[in-house]
Amino acid sequence: MKRKLLILLLHSLISLLAYNPGLSQQHPFFQGLQVGGGPFYGKLLKHRPSQMLFDLPHPVSGFSIEGARQTSGKQFWHEVNGFPRPGWQVVHQNFGNKDILGSSTGFQLFGDFFFLRQKSFSAFFRFGMGLCYVSRSFDSQTNPTNTAIGSHANNMSNLGFYAQYRITPAYLVRFGGGLMHVSNGKFWFPNLGLNTLNLNLGIYREISPPPKTEGFPYPETWYKKPVVNIRVGLGGKEEKVAHGPKYPVYIVGIFISRMFSHKNKAFVGYEFFYDTAIGGFLTNQSLTKADYLPSFRQNVFIGHEFMFGQVALMTQIFYYIDRPATGSSKLGNKLGPKFYLLKPQDHPRFNAFGGIYLKTHGAVADYPELSFGVSF
Repeated sequence: MKRKLLILLLHSLISLLAYNPGLSQQHPFFQGLQVGGGPFYGKLLKHRPSQMLFDLPHPVSGFSIEGARQTSGKQFWHEVNGFPRPGWQVVHQNFGNKDILGSSTGFQLFGDFFFLRQKSFSAFFRFGMGLCYVSRSFDSQTNPTNTAIGSHANNMSNLGFYAQYRITPAYLVRFGGGLMHVSNGKFWFPNLGLNTLNLNLGIYREISPPPKTEGFPYPETWYKKPVVNIRVGLGGKEEKVAHGPKYPVYIVGIFISRMFSHKNKAFVGYEFFYDTAIGGFLTNQSLTKADYLPSFRQNVFIGHEFMFGQVALMTQIFYYIDRPATGSSKLGNKLGPKFYLLKPQDHPRFNAFGGIYLKTHGAVADYPELSFGVSF
């Protein structure tokens, strides 16, 4: 019934826009806009089989509805990044075990980055991030077997490769596959996460071609002097006990950044943070006050930003310069979206920024972080 309703909704949306060509010609919102969707099928990957003891009697199945607009050169970052195609997507997927894992429904923003463009055929790489609701999460009384997801609210990330073929001037068929990751970043316990490998097929309607422009004039060079940055962050996590205490993490960092192209920025710095979860662990072990010092941690890091105007994708690798308190690795990383208050190409030094990051040790999440900072 849900699938029939989806097909009817998708058909109605495409038909409405298809039979109103004047609408797309009169309003710039529809220029370069594509809408569509389709089903996908796949497999849930048990990346920790010894801890994921639930059965998977059915394959993963689901559908997506999306809209995306082809960039045309009106903004600085369009041509610099090879004219990507940003968009939004609504995704529903069944995880293959209705009683234990249930299903998820979510919304994400994505970017399509083309590595092949021809008149009728193109291929691209997609990266997306968003939020989703998982219908069945861990519960010690009613659902103790679900060791993968400990909350209804979760992050949803997507990485995939796709190809599309234009069957008519207005309609395209798209096929491809990718990896979908669902987890809460250890904000709730448990958090092994759900990884699904899927293949999909869809049909899309291009409402109106993107307007042809001469491109955005930008300088041949970029700001090449080092910039000092300070940021503060707040993280949170649960440790070992589902629906137990929520331990805050307080972070302060200082780093120096430098642009190496119009879209690439590198940085190096120092970070100091206080992890109350470590203090809780030491308290439970009945250790003395002298042993509480490892609750304060320090690391040095290097990182990179891939920039799209006032939005960037930040990745960071760090190394602890003090001894670990709980046996964790000395190496780790952070990644996530970063947002600038002012356009970096116009304000390369004096600016403010915020970010939503996930700190991990390898593939194991430590905590999500909300961060704010300034550069000067």
